[in-house]
Amino acid sequence: METLYNSPFLVGMLPDTKTGYVTLPTVIAEELGAPVTGQSTVETPELDERIGDLTYDIDEGNPHIELRDNSFEASGTAVTACPVSAKDFGGGCYRDEYVGSNGSEDHVVSLDTQPCVECGTCAVVADTDWTHPRGGKGVEFKQG
Repeated sequence: METLYNSPFLVGMLPDTKTGYVTLPTVIAEELGAPVTGQSTVETPELDERIGDLTYDIDEGNPHIELRDNSFEASGTAVTACPVSAKDFGGGCYRDEYVGSNGSEDHVVSLDTQPCVECGTCAVVADTDWTHPRGGKGVEFKQG
């Protein structure tokens, strides 16, 4: 039993969701009669602080994301789903824009891959060709 609880893989196979790997120490403490009552004092930094600390090796001329369809209907969800494009964050990767030509105005999405944190969200919610940047290029995560 001790081996089971020391393996994240095996604990993840347990059908009881109350004993998931992350909550397991709390559940065991409660079963042993020593409930955990403490609160975490860790304050999570704001998004702009976390992203502002990242460094990038930009792969000039070789974007790792390309919009296949830049219409707002096809790719507009990326404007709100992309963490770097969050409202009031200062631009980010995706922006919705209105482009006028020949007397009409189109609602489109523009893309700037420079501040990308390579989370892959846009690959799911937008019509993109998404690949990882070439080796050594892109965002550099220093703390995991």
